[in-house]
Amino acid sequence: MPTSTLELDTSSPVTAAPEKKSLRRWLNGRLVLGLLLVVPLLLLGFIGPLLNLGDPIKTDPLNSLLGFGQNGHLLGTDQNGRDIMIRIVVGLRTSLIVTLISVAIGGTIGTTAGLLAGFYRGWLEQVIMRVVDLFLVFPTILVAIAVISFIGSSLPNLILVISLLIAPVFARIIHASTLVEAQRDFIEAARAVGDRNQRIIIKHLLPNVTTPLFIELALMLGQVVLVEASLSFLGLGVPPPEPTLGNMVSTARGYMFNAPLMLVWPSIVLATLVMGFNLTVDGLRDALDPRVTSSKK
Repeated sequence: MPTSTLELDTSSPVTAAPEKKSLRRWLNGRLVLGLLLVVPLLLLGFIGPLLNLGDPIKTDPLNSLLGFGQNGHLLGTDQNGRDIMIRIVVGLRTSLIVTLISVAIGGTIGTTAGLLAGFYRGWLEQVIMRVVDLFLVFPTILVAIAVISFIGSSLPNLILVISLLIAPVFARIIHASTLVEAQRDFIEAARAVGDRNQRIIIKHLLPNVTTPLFIELALMLGQVVLVEASLSFLGLGVPPPEPTLGNMVSTARGYMFNAPLMLVWPSIVLATLVMGFNLTVDGLRDALDPRVTSSKK
């Protein structure tokens, strides 16, 4: 009897400790702070335009360059009398649409290419990875500028170009992870029981490369936000008068001394969004890879 009592006393903390450690990893400071920055902006971007706040394009020259809170305009107005807050909300939605769709398409293409190259190897791997290397040689922003200047600036073109330019990054990362996972015993066991290659890739390989995939997806969100803003800043993004954070910052350059708030507000939103995504990436890395957390102790 004393022995059984001792075993019951010691079993509880042993089973509880892993759960506490897991919860602590997911509640790490950077992930929580990143989500606190990103989630409100996501809600503002997608729900805000549905609230009928006003027309972001309608001009009102008599109320141009108003300051903070003047004449009912919470964040002031631009050089054409358009409400800055309304334009930021709509511009944020446009930037988020470009970012999320581009990352989804680019991630899907790159992940598929990386899985196929790492699993089948041979000539298919050589073809895919040489194309990936060719894309990675040139800076993304320079290629985007060249291509969009040639095919024209529009929302679909912007999404298409960014998607194709970020796909090689995913392909390179997933290819490296697939090479490691494809040598593990469970893959050989799946082959031994007669699983088809497609089933092995989808059921066994893909779930085992999700950690680097999720981290890269989150990391790419912040980078694509900057790429989209940079292209819009250069006049190669969504054509005016449709607002985006990038073209709002670009327009505000000419009024930064007369109406500095025109530049301050969209810049703050853009910086907060990128910072939130980057902090979320760091937090996800700590949560999904226990080795990172343990190495910091």
